[in-house]
Amino acid sequence: ESVQYKTVVSLLNSIRKAKIERAGLVVIKTNNEGMGAIPTMFEVKIPPEPDQSEISITKPNPLTLVVEISKTGDLLLNKESTGQIGETDALTDRLINIFKEREERGVFREETNEIEKTIFIKAPRSIKYGDVVKVVDAVKIAGGQPIGLQIDDLNE
Repeated sequence: ESVQYKTVVSLLNSIRKAKIERAGLVVIKTNNEGMGAIPTMFEVKIPPEPDQSEISITKPNPLTLVVEISKTGDLLLNKESTGQIGETDALTDRLINIFKEREERGVFREETNEIEKTIFIKAPRSIKYGDVVKVVDAVKIAGGQPIGLQIDDLNE
């Protein structure tokens, strides 16, 4: 959890260049109760490399959810403040409400009968990977999946 996120981004970029769309990531979290290290695994969706010719003509999907982590640890869900890295309950609660509303309205993932719960996480390269994992955990608790890590257009 203490690895710099830029190291993980570099690894994911290499995986993406190999045309792999999903990867399993593991983080070893130290248990504060002296029980040792606890491994946590999660699967991430790796977006394809952007095609520069399509960027200007592609319209963003209005159902896309992006959780952004600022350098100061603030969490933003589609540019709306939703807490801090150290306190992710507000983010989890907001996502639970969004997913519940989507279920009530029948908002499905394209060409499926699954409720749209895709989430992308964007973080600066300079933060610790463990901070990104805290956000992933909050998203997983809310039921978000698949989880994509944005690896392009990141701040330092």
